[in-house]
Amino acid sequence: TFLELSCPVEASDEADLLRFADSMHEMSGANYFKSPFTVSPDEADLLRRVTDHVADFTESAFGRRLRPWTAPISAIEMFRVVTALARLQGKRKIRVLEIGPGSGYLGALLLMAGHQVMAMDNTQAFYLWQNRLWGSLAGENGLLELADPALPLAADPAKSVIHLPWWRFAQLHEGNPFAVDFVICDHALNEISTLALRYILQQCLP
Repeated sequence: TFLELSCPVEASDEADLLRFADSMHEMSGANYFKSPFTVSPDEADLLRRVTDHVADFTESAFGRRLRPWTAPISAIEMFRVVTALARLQGKRKIRVLEIGPGSGYLGALLLMAGHQVMAMDNTQAFYLWQNRLWGSLAGENGLLELADPALPLAADPAKSVIHLPWWRFAQLHEGNPFAVDFVICDHALNEISTLALRYILQQCLP
């Protein structure tokens, strides 16, 4: 879908990643700044902390201070759904698997709120941006990056983020070591093939 719409999907160097820090909501982003959409004081504080972090991180890593708005605020609605479901189950900390996280701000909000994030993306540039963003949020020892072929395909409860590349996600039919509370695939369902959808459903449904 991205290729057919001439949307960039690859980064050839580190500087290219900056364009993915606030993307995918250019046409609809203005709707989040109009009535009746509102955010609570707690949500506003969470968004401010995430965007402050990204502004500091992009300045340090790329030499250009960028404060994202549309991508983080668009993640609030799904964040509300996930945290409400967690409360209904009486859980204060949950593990969420997100398929197709895009710019990664649902994961960032969940991390800031104290939850564990597991994610898979097959778009090279987004995957690299997610790695940089979540790694900066989780700290040096908080990210388990399973693109490293030396690491076993296994969960680690001590990690805040488990990042799973598509080629290792495709190995889960051999034995899935990951137990999660919720699986999220927001927007990406209409961008994947029927075969991929069937595989995802087979691996993620109990």
